[in-house]
This record gives sequence, C-alpha cells and structure tokens, in this order.
Amino acid sequence: METIVELHAAYVTGPLRDGLEMDMTRLGLFNSIGAATRWLRRAIPQEAEYLKPEPGEPETRIHHASAAVITISPYPSDIVEVIYDETGRVRGKIDHSADPWAGRDPKTCKYALGDMLGYVSCSKYRIGIVYGLPPHVQGLKRGLDSTDNRYTLAFDNDGDKWAHQHIAEPLLWKIEHPVPRALQRTLRKLYEQRMET
Repeated sequence: METIVELHAAYVTGPLRDGLEMDMTRLGLFNSIGAATRWLRRAIPQEAEYLKPEPGEPETRIHHASAAVITISPYPSDIVEVIYDETGRVRGKIDHSADPWAGRDPKTCKYALGDMLGYVSCSKYRIGIVYGLPPHVQGLKRGLDSTDNRYTLAFDNDGDKWAHQHIAEPLLWKIEHPVPRALQRTLRKLYEQRMET
C-alpha cells in the first residue's frame, strides 16, 4: 500500500459574502500527512507576506487548506480529507469512503438546528441555515456509510425553497462577518418551511 497526499489551498479576495468564488490552487504532492502539514505551516506566513495588497487593493488570503490522503492498494482506494484553517491548524477530517457507519449522537454535533453558518461547496463560499443534523446512532440498521456524516443546510438559490447541501462539519464556519438582513430573513423563512414538512 502507498499513501499520496495532495495539498490544496482555497484563496479568497475581499470580504466574505454569500456566493464568493474561491481560487482553489494545488500546492503539491507529499508522501505523508505529517510532511504536508509541516510544509503548510511553514508556507502560510510566507504566503501572507507575498499576498499583501497594494494600497487601495482588496486583500487576498488563504481561507482554508485541504489535504486529500489517498491510500493506493489493490482494493478500492480510500480517501480521507484533512481540512486546515487559515493558520494551518487542523479543523477536522472528512471520510469519503463508503465504510458502514453507525450514526452520531446529536450531543457530539458542534452545530445545532437553526444555526446560520458559512460553508464551502464547489469552490464557493455560501451562507446557509442548518435544518438537518448528521443521522442519529442507529445508522447501521439503516445502511448508512461514512459519507452520511453531514449536516443539511438550506441556502438561498433564487427562491428555490428546496435548495440544500449536505456538508461535513470541518467545512462549516461560524459567521463572523456581516450578513445582509434580506438574506437572514430568507434563510429563516426557508428554515421554518423545512421544519414544517
């Protein structure tokens, strides 16, 4: 068996807002997660210095980084993704295998129903509202696998009341930036509609 680690960084320019495009850049290939982590922690301060904007220009910065840990074997490859914050600290791991999963006790969830969160999907920063937690601990009976360990968030998609995403916990962020009141109202309405069904 061989392990390959592919390291990427997500860059953002300007303040965070719903729908902001991220520039996903491959940083390199490594032979272990330890080597990738050490390299990333050394590289982040250098990147910050390199990315300093000219006066009057918007700031570009690393939002987060991810390392896909790929185990190559005669069997189907397993992929675990390690998510780092903008300082190189590990936020968590995402298991992309289809291994049987027993579910999760809601007490272990970092976020709750009704929380408004930032998340990353398809190279975009979005704002959504949690209306579904990862499935409860009876998962083996329901045939769950590790890819079911996701929160369900409603988001504003031009009035589509069923628009939603399933997002793993390490790709969710508490919002520390202003959210337009109109978007807050839309998300609360979507949440109420979902909780009624």
